[in-house]
Amino acid sequence: MKRILYLILLTILLLTGYSINGVAEGELMLTPLSTFFNEDVSGSYTVSGNAAAVIPVDVAAQGNLNIKIEYENLKTDYLMKIYTDDSYINLIHSTLLSSVNNSHTASITAGGKTTLYLHIAPAMNNVQAEPVTFNITAGLHKAKTQTISNNKTLKNKSWTKKKMVKSKSKHYYKLKIKGSKYLNISSNNTYINVQLFDSTKKKALSAAVPLKSSNNFHSSFALSKGTYYVLVTADYQTSYQIYYQCKNVPIVYGKKINKAKKLYFNKQTLGLLTATDGVSSGQYYKFRFNSDKKIQLAFYVENSSDQFNLQLYDSDYNELPTSNYKLGNASLLYINSRAAMPAGLYYIKITKTKAATSGCYSIMVRNQ
Repeated sequence: MKRILYLILLTILLLTGYSINGVAEGELMLTPLSTFFNEDVSGSYTVSGNAAAVIPVDVAAQGNLNIKIEYENLKTDYLMKIYTDDSYINLIHSTLLSSVNNSHTASITAGGKTTLYLHIAPAMNNVQAEPVTFNITAGLHKAKTQTISNNKTLKNKSWTKKKMVKSKSKHYYKLKIKGSKYLNISSNNTYINVQLFDSTKKKALSAAVPLKSSNNFHSSFALSKGTYYVLVTADYQTSYQIYYQCKNVPIVYGKKINKAKKLYFNKQTLGLLTATDGVSSGQYYKFRFNSDKKIQLAFYVENSSDQFNLQLYDSDYNELPTSNYKLGNASLLYINSRAAMPAGLYYIKITKTKAATSGCYSIMVRNQ
């Protein structure tokens, strides 16, 4: 009974990439960084208390933009979001700046000359954070174009050749995946749609994702070994190039709850739910603590559509009360225990809510 009473008190704080209201007491627009080809520019910026720092980054032209942010001794987590407008409506990148790390690099495929806005603020309300200094470096490099073969096979970290697509046209690009991978597809034209299909081009493995409305201006997928196709369409005639990037993610989960893999406190663990995983295919983790304590789970998702699901279980494999949480693309979820949880062993199960979705997630457990 003690265990049930404690665990009923579990609560969540959901921070999505679409809202920054209430996160910061105020916003301070700081000195811009102006980029040039093949030259890094740097600056130091201080965030005080609950205030947010906004750093404009002037992008010289179309290219690959790398933004590296470095910091030390964070007392609380921060969120960094990158927008294409100073009204903070069009979000293209978001990430958690965790107190267990000291840097983060964002790779942006810039479609042309523009100004981006970096928004940095404490991740939770009412946190009287000490002033923190962030060192930011931005570098712009020319995007390499890719000559497309007859089968239009996408190459990692490469642009496709410029093409014209009509409103009723269907352009397919082949993907050859050699192992479990996380990938994203972006474009210099955010008005196109991308959709993932199997090797026959008949079975859809995702919904059609309009890049204009996609939370990070790219579509995120996770794939196991095999051949796939990406379909590009548009609502009206337009030209475009797409950029394809593929990354390895270590496989550390257990396929059954009694084979769950150990989570270490204050260490981030990455995982994939691939396009061919079924909704019943769970990925299992476990953690243990030896004395009653308050804990926090941080769960972050980047996926193609719909949501990922996280469930908590006790040591007897019983699902805990109020322990079923759903999270969509580019969203961060905190699960906080309001009272000290009883010492013992706990399990986490992560699944998809729908078969036609895939992507990457991160999970971390720590003391409050």
